[in-house]
Amino acid sequence: MIDEAIRFGTYPSIAKLAEKAEVNGRSIERDIEYLRDIYQSPVEYDRQKRGYYYTEPNFFIKSIMLTEGELFSIALFDRLLEQYRNTPPPLEAALRQIFSKIVRSMPENITVDTAVLSPQVSIIPEHQGQIDAGAFECVFTALKTRRTITFDYRPLQKTTYMKRTADPYHAICQRGNWYFIGYCYDKASPRMFSFSRIKNAAVTGKRFVPPADFKADEYFDKAMGV
Repeated sequence: MIDEAIRFGTYPSIAKLAEKAEVNGRSIERDIEYLRDIYQSPVEYDRQKRGYYYTEPNFFIKSIMLTEGELFSIALFDRLLEQYRNTPPPLEAALRQIFSKIVRSMPENITVDTAVLSPQVSIIPEHQGQIDAGAFECVFTALKTRRTITFDYRPLQKTTYMKRTADPYHAICQRGNWYFIGYCYDKASPRMFSFSRIKNAAVTGKRFVPPADFKADEYFDKAMGV
């Protein structure tokens, strides 16, 4: 509230701020000192206008106001990222980068210690197959550019890989496991492929147009999965 009043250029006085916050003037003085010491704010007192102002007009407090529950959620989020350790680097790296940005935007005197949650919280992730980073990137490039891909695929309950050519229509992430639905040239019909059973994937120069009547939700149930 104090920061907002000062930034708006109203030159608030101790008395006005105390009245607005319903506290005594000494509390406001301590808060202003806190602004100077903790946030390194360029706050000064103008004797002519009898109020406070910022000597740097573009100054702002780089912080996010969080409740205790929200702090706990942020700490828990770091633990939940353990589920994505087997996913390709681009996804896990992006999620951790977002988390780091949130933490960096908080005041320096605030520490989120995720380790404190270890004794109280256990997270058991779903079983996940290892996904080749090249396959992950290939499929998403094909989804974006509408291009056919080739790859070696190991069907479920098989030990050998088979050459496949497909047009990726839609990607699905179910409990950390990734799949894509696409037209399989070898089977001459739409099929679902698991990212974890793909290797040697490559995007071709051939382009495709998904069928106008294709509906991804016909291939999986949101309650039961793929």
